[in-house]
Amino acid sequence: MILKKLFTTFFSKITKILLVIILALPINGFSQSVIYVKHDAGGGNDGTSWTDAYTSLQSALENAIKDDSIWVAAGTYYPTVDKNGDPPLPAYLRTKTFQLVDSVSLYGGFDGTETNIEERDWKTNETILSGDIGTIDDKSDNSYNVTIGADSIVLDGFTITHGNANGPAIPNETNMGGGINNNNVSYVRILNCTFKDNDSDQGGGAGNYYCGDSIIFKNCVFWADTADAGGGIGNWNTQANISQCTFSYNVATDPSNGYGGAIYNWGEESTSEIINCTFYKNSAYQGGGIHNRGGASSCINSILWQNNGDAIINTNPKGDCSVSYCAIDQDAYSSGTGCFDTDPQLHIISEGEYELNWASPCIDAGNPDPAYNDPDDTRNDMGASHAIFSPHVDALISAIDTPLQSFIYGDYDVWVTMVNLGTDPLTSADIDWTVDGTSQTTYNWTGNLPASDTTESFKIGNYIFNEENDTIKAWTSIASDEFHGNDTLLKEIYVFSHMDAGIVSLDDPDTLCSFEISTDLYVSFKNYDTDSTLTNVDIDWEMDGTPQTLYNWTGILLPGETTGSFTIESFPFSRGKHDLKIWTDNPNGHSDDNNDNDTLNINIYSRAYDIGVSTLYTPTDPDTTGNQQEVNVAIENFSQDSIITSARIDWEVD
Repeated sequence: MILKKLFTTFFSKITKILLVIILALPINGFSQSVIYVKHDAGGGNDGTSWTDAYTSLQSALENAIKDDSIWVAAGTYYPTVDKNGDPPLPAYLRTKTFQLVDSVSLYGGFDGTETNIEERDWKTNETILSGDIGTIDDKSDNSYNVTIGADSIVLDGFTITHGNANGPAIPNETNMGGGINNNNVSYVRILNCTFKDNDSDQGGGAGNYYCGDSIIFKNCVFWADTADAGGGIGNWNTQANISQCTFSYNVATDPSNGYGGAIYNWGEESTSEIINCTFYKNSAYQGGGIHNRGGASSCINSILWQNNGDAIINTNPKGDCSVSYCAIDQDAYSSGTGCFDTDPQLHIISEGEYELNWASPCIDAGNPDPAYNDPDDTRNDMGASHAIFSPHVDALISAIDTPLQSFIYGDYDVWVTMVNLGTDPLTSADIDWTVDGTSQTTYNWTGNLPASDTTESFKIGNYIFNEENDTIKAWTSIASDEFHGNDTLLKEIYVFSHMDAGIVSLDDPDTLCSFEISTDLYVSFKNYDTDSTLTNVDIDWEMDGTPQTLYNWTGILLPGETTGSFTIESFPFSRGKHDLKIWTDNPNGHSDDNNDNDTLNINIYSRAYDIGVSTLYTPTDPDTTGNQQEVNVAIENFSQDSIITSARIDWEVD
């Protein structure tokens, strides 16, 4: 019975294989070059035309042979079998995937009428490969990998979504690459694809593991993909060429080892070449944009903006990234060749699709080598082929001029500067503003501001600031404004009380002191302010013009009070005259309101020998006029430890 069952199973599989071979045999001696897939097609469903298209992408993959192309019409397609082409057991339903076929190209984005691939519109005719095979919007039962790569393939014009590669690490096909898993494959070309809402332990959108030759991503979008490392793309000892791609809101989720919100490169062979890409608001523990761990990469003509955990992080001795001609808000790179940290002025159109405001500094700012020129043969624009947005109406607050960054608390006017980036003259604008989130009275500006011109600073209101740190937010509010991404400006300000401290005395040593090897300096200072308590003050001082070690006083000194005497340092006075300059600085960490009372200048004389006339014996008072008299005096040695053997005595009469 068992033998009969085994024989029946074997015969069934042989029959299936023979049937596939027969169906794949060339017709009239020629191989089928295009296989059609349309989810709602009628007809014979044999893939030979749009009318007779397969309704299942899996059917097309099973019947494709080398050099075939599969054209897929708009719609949503779900995997039904595992990578071996078998329906999985109930316990392994999540292994369902689209296993791609060696040397077979897949193109999405058709409406089902095209006869030439150039006729398709892959943006309008969204073709979705989805791993949401179980309960809708419950990712816990999604496919591990929506697709699995193969050698020498093209994947072009698809949205790949809802993969959740959180399975076992061995084999490496269920724990990486939620959208696509490329494991030990070569010559993979992924074009015009969107990877969004995929999750994984490694490489949320795409996981590339020990691939033999470069993996190419061009004109792709990675949006809201997540992984412990490599939220958008994870490369493990894989060369990747990534161009014209946009990475937005991808996250490396591990709180302590989350590397590469958008791209993670691991291993010396992971030498990513990144050209004309945009990285916006990706997040990671380290490297919100790119993390290189042991591999050397390059990034050119790209925008890296508002990525959390720094735009680029390199770890391990060989981890490195060469950056040039990029808009990047990271000090370590913004001063590099052709780089800057000015706002690129990205205008969000849809998920992962942006435009550059016509005044963006990224326009014509890429590498000037003609090899990088844009399709219109002008100098390269930074970022991923973003269209130029030229609004008729576009105004923004470019500066909050007053109050200053830090100032004394009190009543202040608030002044701003506005810029017209629209192509039409600006005649009116409402200016809204808040202080720490509290709305203030809207100011209505009127005038005539030409295109690309800037107003003079003008007052929008008044506010009484208390002693605390505040945030002023001001923005233009114009109903017809076509680009709100640049309207608003924030300014952090630091408000403090009056601060006034000054040295009042040198308490020790005396200005005429005995020579000592080391002498302690004691001083006192006063809080001259009438309402602010001092808790810390810096004491700066110089001896004979040479700066000495700063002393930081801490304590509590009420308004109008003077400190007790305290020592600031011990100084080795040499014999002779010394010039001491000592002053207060940074009371409570702020600027002193009145510098006129800060400083004490004083001369100190350090002596070793001290002798003086102590008594005049004769003549005595009164004395007779005209008498010849001896002048007799007594001298005294005032030195503490010196014996005096000679001294000159000078004297005068009248």
